Amino acid sequence: MKAFQLLRTRTCAPVLTLLLTAPFVSGNTLAETIARQSQDFAPTTRIEIQLGRQTPALVTVAPNSRCNLHPQGITDAAQSMSLFANSDGEIRFHVTAQRESDQAAQMQLDCVAADGKSTTFPLELSASASAPESQAKPLASIERKGATHRAGLSEIDAASLSDEELALRSYPPRPDSTVSPEAYSTWLHIVTQPVTMVPAGVMTRPEVSHNHGQIQAGTGTSSNWSGYELRGANRTYDVVEGQWYVPSVSSEFGVHAYSAYWVGLDGDGISDLVQAGTEQEYYDFSIFSFSNYYAWSELLPNQPSESVISGIPVAPGNQVFTEVWVGNSNGALNASGGYGLFYVHNLTTGEATEFETCLCGTVFLGREAEWIMERPTVNKVLPALADYGAAITSSAYAETVAGPWTTYQPSSHINITMTNGSDILSTVQQDGSTSMYFLWKNFQ
Repeated sequence: MKAFQLLRTRTCAPVLTLLLTAPFVSGNTLAETIARQSQDFAPTTRIEIQLGRQTPALVTVAPNSRCNLHPQGITDAAQSMSLFANSDGEIRFHVTAQRESDQAAQMQLDCVAADGKSTTFPLELSASASAPESQAKPLASIERKGATHRAGLSEIDAASLSDEELALRSYPPRPDSTVSPEAYSTWLHIVTQPVTMVPAGVMTRPEVSHNHGQIQAGTGTSSNWSGYELRGANRTYDVVEGQWYVPSVSSEFGVHAYSAYWVGLDGDGISDLVQAGTEQEYYDFSIFSFSNYYAWSELLPNQPSESVISGIPVAPGNQVFTEVWVGNSNGALNASGGYGLFYVHNLTTGEATEFETCLCGTVFLGREAEWIMERPTVNKVLPALADYGAAITSSAYAETVAGPWTTYQPSSHINITMTNGSDILSTVQQDGSTSMYFLWKNFQ
C-alpha cells in the first residue's frame, strides 16, 4: 500500500535495557529448535528489580523474531509468554517483583528469527528493596527502519486536501466539518500533530483469537465482550474510532490473564469482523510477574488469529487512538472496497501506523460498530480476564454510510456486560456523549 511508514521512541518511565547479542545457528520451528537444543546461548544477564515497581524492559534480538519467555527448565506452553520483536529487533515487556528473594529466578527468552535461526537469552532476576534505580535506564530515541517523519497538517490543508490525497498520505478518513463538527474536531486534532509513521510489522500470534461476540439475545450479556454496540441495517456503518489510555493490568498469583481493548465493525451474529486495538497480558513466574502490552488487529473470517502490530510499542498509560474502516487498496473510504483499513496512533510517543488487510471475497455487511473490552480466546478457551481496574474510551464515533458521523449513544445501541454464568466480569456505562467507562469486576 502506501510507503509512508517510520518510528521515534520516547519513554517517560525508566526502562531496563538489556542489549544482548549472540551468534545464531540454523533452526526450524521454535518448538523443534528447543527440543533439539540446537540454539546458541547468549551470556547470562543478571538483573536486580526494585520491589513493587513495574519496570519496562527491552531486550535486543534479531529483527522480527518470535520469542518465548519462560522459567528455565519449564517448557509447558501454559507457563510462558509470547513476545514479538519489531524490525529493529526490540522485545519489550514489564517486570514486577512481589517480594525479596535470596535466590535469583532463572528465566530465559528463546527466540527464532525470520530466517529460522535461533538463540536463547538466559535472564537471572533478583528482587531487593535497595536495588539502585539507576539500573533502569531510559530508552533512547532512535530512527527505526522504514520510518518516515510527517509534519502535522495545517488547518487549511486539512480542510482543502481531497479525500484521495489524504488517503495517499496515510491519514484516516475525514468527517464532514459541517454535518459532523465534533467528529471533525477530533480528526483535526489527530492530523495536525507531527507524527512518526512506522512499518506495522504485522506478525501472526496463532494461539490468540478475537472471536465473534457471544451475546445472549435480549439480555446484553456476553461471555467474552463488554462494551457498546451500534446496530443497523446492512451498510449502515463503515468507520469506527476511539481512543484510550492503555490500562495497567494484574492477576491472581499463578493465573495467566488477558484483556483486549478495541474498536470494530460487525461480528455480533455476523461472519465478518474488522477490529484493532491494544492487548494486555499478565502472568507470574516465581516471585516475579511479567506483563506484555501491544497493539493488534484481526479480520474475520479471513484471519483465524490475531496479528500483533510489532512496529507500534505501547505501554501502560500511553494514550492510543485507533480507527478501523473499509476501503480501497489506496486507503480511501469505500464500503464496497476490498480491504479492511487500520490506523493505530500512539499519541504519547508520537508514533503511528496505517495498513490494510484484504477482504479477499469476504462480504462486508456494515451492520454494527463496537467499542469493546474483551477476554480473547487463547488456545481455544476463554482465559481469566486481566484486572484492568477502570478504563475510559473517548472519541467514540462511527460513520454512517449515508455520511454523518454518530456517537455510540443512539437508541440503537446495546450495553454489553461480560459474564461467566452468574458472575459479572466487566461492565460499561455512559460517561458523556462520546466516552464510556469500563469497570473490571472479576477474573473468571
